[in-house]
Amino acid sequence: MRDLIQIDENAPEYCSIDTGEFLEQTLGREVLDGGELEKILSKKWLMQCEYDIKAALHDETGTRYKCTEVDNVYNHENDFSSVFQYQIFYPESESDFYYCDDVFVAVEIHQGGDVRGNYGRPQIFRVDNVAESGFFNWVLGWSVNYSDGREVPENDRFSIGYAKHPFYEMQGYLKNNYKTPVFYSKKRGAFLSIYNDGRFVEIRPDFYI
Repeated sequence: MRDLIQIDENAPEYCSIDTGEFLEQTLGREVLDGGELEKILSKKWLMQCEYDIKAALHDETGTRYKCTEVDNVYNHENDFSSVFQYQIFYPESESDFYYCDDVFVAVEIHQGGDVRGNYGRPQIFRVDNVAESGFFNWVLGWSVNYSDGREVPENDRFSIGYAKHPFYEMQGYLKNNYKTPVFYSKKRGAFLSIYNDGRFVEIRPDFYI
């Protein structure tokens, strides 16, 4: 999904996943519609909203919900354009939130500056099976090909899910280990570098949900 990827032509390690597009494609559109809960959330941080959200969800659905602790993607490997905090609300009858239906995800997006503060109003999304929604894919993968289009032998190692952070895994296979590719070709739509076997390669960020 290349529309989710923001290319930094000067520094490939700063290519990023567009946070807004990511949330819409994994969680859908926000379910708040200007009601009382939205007014409450506009005056509080997500950390302060657990009781209010639980009460509103019970009133709306007739189901009682429990929730995870608030977490911040900043505390984990991520390539987001803006980090965010999140909390997942799921029915009390369920043993975990990963694969159950009728899950609500509260998200608070950072607005810039010190990551310890300056977050926007918490948003609420509703999704079934959050584990399969793609919500937990937080890093870019990388596709590395020789100039003739063939993949390098280790290409799978740079995909999402193989390494904790695919970019740094990929860097170790470039000539003179850990040298960042420095030239971006608009014509090829790729970063150009030299692989550890001495051949030129084209390097492209990749992301999928």
